[in-house]
Amino acid sequence: MSELRAEAASSTPDGGPQFRDIDFVARPGEFVAILGPNGAGKTTFLQALAGLRPLTSGQITVSKRPLDSFDAIERARTISYLPQSRPISWPLTVQDIVGLGRYAFGGSIGRPSERCRAAIEHALEQVGMQSFRDRRADTLSGGELARVHLARALAAEAPILLADEPILSLDPAQQFRILEALKRVAMSRRAVVAVLHDIQLAARFASHVVILRDGRLLASGTPDETLTPQVIGRAFDLVASGTGRELIIEGPAETFSARSGDGRA
Repeated sequence: MSELRAEAASSTPDGGPQFRDIDFVARPGEFVAILGPNGAGKTTFLQALAGLRPLTSGQITVSKRPLDSFDAIERARTISYLPQSRPISWPLTVQDIVGLGRYAFGGSIGRPSERCRAAIEHALEQVGMQSFRDRRADTLSGGELARVHLARALAAEAPILLADEPILSLDPAQQFRILEALKRVAMSRRAVVAVLHDIQLAARFASHVVILRDGRLLASGTPDETLTPQVIGRAFDLVASGTGRELIIEGPAETFSARSGDGRA
């Protein structure tokens, strides 16, 4: 079991997304959702948590050990990362694509070990893609391919899973299935961190919510603590009512402020 922690972490690249002075923790058993408007620094921060973007200050640790002290194999065995951009360059089968998640454990395309084969099969089952195992990945729809890439990340069986928009391109039913799968992963005493855009799905599935705005930490806590009308207004310029799972997004703030006499301006 591994705890992922950022302490006063900052990354300020020239001309790119950035974040500053973020304190963050993801513990075994937690499903952490990172929310925020476009340009808030969510993807940049997730890349830093994966060890793929250097910090300009602060540090990131795994179970109190600095992440930058891990070699590439150690890091791949500890942290599984699903990026937002997931191109397919070769006509590999679904099973072979998912098997790439076992690379750090000695897996090889077309010749997986028994342990790797079991991990691949379990990952395909988690995303409902068992019947696609022999299909060429470049023949799949966008939604099907998104599930294959998530299976690749799950196949690593790393104690920490980072996923950038894992439900991108999925229909509503598949979004629920994938988020349920991620919640089950967290319940198996692994730490799951996912960048999401759907506030109400985050409220439903996440045990902890982190909200970024302009590269800074705006709120961190349970859905009931963070998903309030006040925080949603500050983070997204939206009018909302209720809290946590009962949160209702009513619309952009300017829509209400433009109305006279409604008490919401």
